This record gives sequence, structure tokens and C-alpha cells, in this order.
Amino acid sequence: MAVRTTTDDVKAVMTAGRDYDTRRNPSLTPYVAAASSVVDRLVALAAERGLTITSEQATLVETWLAAHAHCMSDQTYSSRSTQGASGSFHGQTGMYLDGTKYGQMAKMLDPTGLLAKVAAGRTASADWGGLPASSWQTYDERNG
Repeated sequence: MAVRTTTDDVKAVMTAGRDYDTRRNPSLTPYVAAASSVVDRLVALAAERGLTITSEQATLVETWLAAHAHCMSDQTYSSRSTQGASGSFHGQTGMYLDGTKYGQMAKMLDPTGLLAKVAAGRTASADWGGLPASSWQTYDERNG
């Protein structure tokens, strides 16, 4: 499926939070592509489960996910100083979408509630991996 958001929309979200370097202007294309892939999976999973996510909602989620992906690779500052050249950074990679304010917002914008599960690779399914019922043995047959 085609991407839903634009790099300009992602820049606008991050610039408002002062988390995008407008001077160096790094490309956001890989982050938009990654977010689009996740939202494609989200939309498909929602449809399988009979849930609805509109194209506008999917676009918003994709925009905020792209900002999240960028900030996970280029951590945002929680504090900094200029002359002393020090800084502290937000987020931790093990926190999945909670690692940035953008990921948290993307989760909030997801009307299905499935985004957190998809992004963390935790969608539930089950298959029986045992023997067919025709080959089951009773307790006495196994231990007799």
C-alpha cells in the first residue's frame, strides 16, 4: 500500500515539539516508509478482527509513528546546555512506543487499540502443536 503521510507533515509535528533539526534537514523518508509498513499491518489486523480504522485515522497514526521512528534513531533532548556541551536524552529503546512522546501519541490516536500489540510484535494467535487426537494415549497406556 502507498504511504499515507508526507515528510512535511512529520516535520511539522516534530518541529512543533522542537525535535527536528531544520538546519541539517535530515531525510524522513525511511521513517515514513517504516511507519507505513506498521500501519499497513495495523489496518489489516483491524479488518481481520472486524474493527474499523478510517484513512484519516491511519494517516494520523502513520505521521506520529514516523516521528517516533525518527526520534528513536536520533534521541530527543530532555535537557541540554550550550557552553558546557552536555545533554540528557529522552526515552529508552526497550519501551517500544512509550519511548517517545510521538509513539505515545500514535497509540492514543489508534482507535482499535491494536497498535501497541503490532509494534511490539505481540498479536495473539494459537495453533495446536501436539499429536492428532487419533494417536492420543491414555494414562495407563503411557505408564503401564
